[in-house]
Amino acid sequence: MSEERPAPQPATGGLHLGEWGAELAGTAVLVFAALSTATLLFHPGSVVQDWLPSEPVRRLLLGIVFVVILTSIARSPTGRLSGAHLNPAVTLAFWITGHVHPHDLFGYWTAQLIGGALGAFALRLVWRQTAAGIEYGAIAPEVAPWAAVLVEALMVGLVICAIFVSVSTPVLVRWTPVVAGTVVTLSFWLGSQFTRAGLNPARTLGPNLVSGQWQDWWVYFAGPLAGAALVAVVWRTTPRVILTAKLFHDSDYRSVLRTHLPARRPATAKPPGDSQPQFHVQQ
Repeated sequence: MSEERPAPQPATGGLHLGEWGAELAGTAVLVFAALSTATLLFHPGSVVQDWLPSEPVRRLLLGIVFVVILTSIARSPTGRLSGAHLNPAVTLAFWITGHVHPHDLFGYWTAQLIGGALGAFALRLVWRQTAAGIEYGAIAPEVAPWAAVLVEALMVGLVICAIFVSVSTPVLVRWTPVVAGTVVTLSFWLGSQFTRAGLNPARTLGPNLVSGQWQDWWVYFAGPLAGAALVAVVWRTTPRVILTAKLFHDSDYRSVLRTHLPARRPATAKPPGDSQPQFHVQQ
């Protein structure tokens, strides 16, 4: 068993199949569960529409369910291991701030995109054509593609900012999934009428592969990645210290991501020569 060691711990390179597998599984579950909920709430033949005819209320309900899904994944063993990024934009932001090694940038991205595809295939197997039209992104007719990119960038930028604020505030660290999910809920409630609030390239790619619908697909990559990158670059100019790159930090799990919180260190990690004040998070 790897030993526990004081923080800070740098981002560690290597072949981290456990973390990558956890990201793959978590992203697959996220895509399947979130889009299954969207199908129940928004498919024209769903009885839920008879019970809740108000579309804004259903959008809000979907966001609330998303908070539950994200929190459940982040607090699961897989989420505690990988950090439950589940979104290439989140991993990119933490890479820019120096919390993700380039090896894991590639590994997490690959795992997330494959996980999104597997989640979408599972969605189609379970829901068949019922999920058609719900699963992939679509820009409103009155919204130009460049404007849709800005909408996606703004929404994801807000989510990344919320995550950074949470993981840099000791009393909020353990509540990061709830904080992030709440901002996603707000973003979806306000922005889904324009772009269906993709917010996640992995969530978009999988359904596109399954449905064969590729119109404006680039919007859902360019927008989220640009928004995340911009916030991360600006954040680097601030004095606030990101304590962990995990959405739910558990000191009983190793961290291959840079952390200022106690964590089990990877076997390949070398003890740092500097020392920093330790922050303790109650689990």
